[in-house]
Amino acid sequence: MQWPWLPAEWGQDQRLAYPARGVLAELVATAPGGEMSVERLAAVGAWGDSEAVEEHLVALERAGYLVREGECWYLCDPFPLT
Repeated sequence: MQWPWLPAEWGQDQRLAYPARGVLAELVATAPGGEMSVERLAAVGAWGDSEAVEEHLVALERAGYLVREGECWYLCDPFPLT
């Protein structure tokens, strides 16, 4: 599924620190099927080193934006239509 924009409720989710929302925006902007590593996120953004990026990914997982399967993370909508 392609995410052509960052939904306003995602960008304004107060459960997330501002840097975690930046990581989320970068993930949304990644081409479908594209791969993004912790190291690449640390290199392209101002979210800190690899350890800080990993903490942001965990925060995104806790908030329902990411699902982890083994070594892979998958983006998902934490606010699905009911």
